[in-house]
Amino acid sequence: MQILAKKYTLRFNQTFRIAAGSRNTTETVLLSLSHNKIIAYGQASLPPYLTENAESVLAYIKCVDGKLLEQMDYPHAVAYISQLKENNYAAKAALNMALADWHAKQKQIPVYKLLNLSAPSCKTAFTISIGNYDETLNEIKKHAPSHLLKIKMGSHFDDEMLRAISEARHPNFFVDVNAGWKSYQEAYDKTNRLYEAGCILIEQPLPVNMIEETALLKETSPLCIVADESVKTSADVERLKNVFSGINIKLMKCGSFQEAIAMSHLAKKYNMQVLLGSMAESTLAVTATTHLASIAEWHDLDAPLMIQNDPFDGIMYTENSVTLPPISGIGATPNLLFPF
Repeated sequence: MQILAKKYTLRFNQTFRIAAGSRNTTETVLLSLSHNKIIAYGQASLPPYLTENAESVLAYIKCVDGKLLEQMDYPHAVAYISQLKENNYAAKAALNMALADWHAKQKQIPVYKLLNLSAPSCKTAFTISIGNYDETLNEIKKHAPSHLLKIKMGSHFDDEMLRAISEARHPNFFVDVNAGWKSYQEAYDKTNRLYEAGCILIEQPLPVNMIEETALLKETSPLCIVADESVKTSADVERLKNVFSGINIKLMKCGSFQEAIAMSHLAKKYNMQVLLGSMAESTLAVTATTHLASIAEWHDLDAPLMIQNDPFDGIMYTENSVTLPPISGIGATPNLLFPF
């Protein structure tokens, strides 16, 4: 199998602000995997708060033996990629994505069938980044009451945003703090104010190292407390099963479709809710993630709507519903912006 990889910078339609900072771009690595006239694609998305970067992803890809992959069936190829090096989850996700795309195309089936999953049927949340009172209120009012909103918080704008959220009275939203609250008391107070405003869950309210405080918040909060930055793989789900009441699964964090499915099974064992999400990713990676829709209760799959130079076409949005193209593989095809 021939593997080609190249850096590609995704540009946002507008400045994206979360608790960790503001940015207008996200670094990615795109790759193609070709053999027997079948071309498959993968992507690693690399926001600045991850330990991986484009150089580490390209270095990992160079270690992959394409000739060896040609000799392996799908399960053995997946295992080879997973065991090649420790960590490198975004790099592994890109290759795992491309392998699934290639083998599903070879069998002329969609990836969800390759994974023995049900056909995806889901509605996505729409993201609102951190802003002041006017910005937050205006963004909320753009959406129909039926839209599920994910509102970013965790900054000095929190009080203004809480005021806008209370005034807007949107009936269907949750809040993603990205570890931006710095004490149990702050998290407790803001969680209760959000509950009164109609919020349905809080994602990663406290920093990763504040385990005892998060466990206490889970016990005292009326809302579901969902882990994001705290949970990457199944080992984290096991370790934090009594700390959170839900988990956010992302391919870029866990490294493979198979690990994502394993995480969802473990979450259900411990009566934890599952939110299926993504980083700032192109249509390719989010279309890939959509094949996992049946493993989750909630879905955060709107990333392509925030990108102005998306190099792929694929997933389709109708109002807040997400639909896969009726083709084999992942269902994403490169457009004129694809760099190779």
